[in-house]
Amino acid sequence: MVRHGETEYNRADVFRGRVDLPLNERGREQAEAAARYLEGEAFEAFYSSPLTRSMQTARAIAAPHGAEVETLDLFIDVDYGQWSGKSIDEIRRAWPEEFAAWAENPEEAVFPGGESVSEVRERLRRGLELLASRHGGRVLLVGHKQIGRAHV
Repeated sequence: MVRHGETEYNRADVFRGRVDLPLNERGREQAEAAARYLEGEAFEAFYSSPLTRSMQTARAIAAPHGAEVETLDLFIDVDYGQWSGKSIDEIRRAWPEEFAAWAENPEEAVFPGGESVSEVRERLRRGLELLASRHGGRVLLVGHKQIGRAHV
């Protein structure tokens, strides 16, 4: 699993979720660096979240292999609902109780208008099972910070 490169929302510490953002200049450089680092590795397939930032990163990594990237919706970023596109400070002010609950016990979090952490975990489990049923070798998946952190 590789996390996508930087976007302007990453720099500003804004909850991205399913807001579809491109890589910024630094993110494109990070994707190219990942491609150089992984160029000598063998992968059976390349997958990505359908969001632009992940696809740009995955395509950069797959290019030296002459491979295509397949998108899988099961690996899309967390649906932060009403928190999407908002900074941590904005969220703290608008949803103080929900933010405190998330900060103290993220495993029990339900994002207002979005999905719960347990729903994310179940979605990822289905995605990993799908990949395991399709492939016997190594696959590369480009995704998102919270997707990489989930315990499935």
